[in-house]
Amino acid sequence: MRREDIKSTVKRLGEQRTAKRNSYFSKAHEQHGEFSRRSGAYMFGRTATGELKETRRAPALRIDVKGWHATIGFKRDNAQKLKHLSWGEVEAALKQGAVPHKAVQISTHIITAVRALNHVRLRYSVELDSKDLFLKSLDEANVKIVHNLSATSDEDIDNLLEKLRTVEDWLKKKRSAIHRIVGMGRLKETIRRFEEAKSIPIEKRAPDLARACAVFTSLRTRIGQWRDREIAYKMEYNHQRECALRVERDAWLFSQLAKFSRIPRQMHDYVVQDNEKKEKLQKVRELLEAGETENAMKFLWLNWKLFTGSETKPGYLVGDYGWIHRYVKRGEIDKALQKIDHFILWLDSNKPRFIFDELSKESDLYLQPVLTELQLAIEAFEKQDFKSAQRYFSKAASEMRQWVIS
Repeated sequence: MRREDIKSTVKRLGEQRTAKRNSYFSKAHEQHGEFSRRSGAYMFGRTATGELKETRRAPALRIDVKGWHATIGFKRDNAQKLKHLSWGEVEAALKQGAVPHKAVQISTHIITAVRALNHVRLRYSVELDSKDLFLKSLDEANVKIVHNLSATSDEDIDNLLEKLRTVEDWLKKKRSAIHRIVGMGRLKETIRRFEEAKSIPIEKRAPDLARACAVFTSLRTRIGQWRDREIAYKMEYNHQRECALRVERDAWLFSQLAKFSRIPRQMHDYVVQDNEKKEKLQKVRELLEAGETENAMKFLWLNWKLFTGSETKPGYLVGDYGWIHRYVKRGEIDKALQKIDHFILWLDSNKPRFIFDELSKESDLYLQPVLTELQLAIEAFEKQDFKSAQRYFSKAASEMRQWVIS
């Protein structure tokens, strides 16, 4: 087969793959839109560019929002249960809809949560792009063999095998256990078939090569079309979640900006007090990481007044502060460190500087005017120029209001 014909065939296969993928994304968009309209929780969310998008209210999408705090539920392949199955059994379970899953949750600040959901979609996009590169290379090697079965040399087979082994490295890094197990199973079977065909004399290997190419086609379908369809639906679902949560975030952000514009001086007092608490908590963390648990517990009691706000020494420590002490006393240091991290996040959660810094990381395009005013407000706020800070906070709140009301 001429070089030009091989290129033309590879190009056609790539175009067919792209067209099929686009059809999956179109169907996913239509179906999830229909699910939303029928759900009873229908609403319009907002994209990163400020456009409206059909979606559902956050609780209907396994998102729990309480003020600044968001908990997002995910469903992941249960790798522990799947590892005891052969790739054929996993594929059969997949076809029957009987794949074992496990529930996973992430809990974090609502601003960070929106960004995390955006990263989920970006990760899928990266997978699609990286997959296209090696599928094109594999297509070229496969086409060359398919159209020359009776005269395929050892060198041609070795060239394809080398490219197939690069796929093995790619599959090992995949987060989806199903994708990884089934893909690796079909890949190893493909490699085995070509290696067997190579051991047969050139003039007799055509039938074995034809069977190897058929297995190879099933591999390309599994990591190509099958995975494309799965990604299309997951990306659309997570985009709906991202857009629904962005509406929740914007409403919370507006309430904070409105509060800052009313009581900037009191907010500054809170920041000073909470920064002192953070310093004490960081000290506790350092002591725990150094193995000085007794000193950590003494330090916690030494600062009881700062954290309780009471003038009378209590019989025991309460709240998150108390839980840190109890975990340390029990020897559950990891839990104590987690509680410290949560406590620090809680102290930061509604502070102007923290909000600005978090929003500035991969900021949404439509929030740029808000961030501009917020930056000026924080500069004045930290200089204790509360009159100017109040003015800029008010401007930031006004910029934010239009997105909350619309």
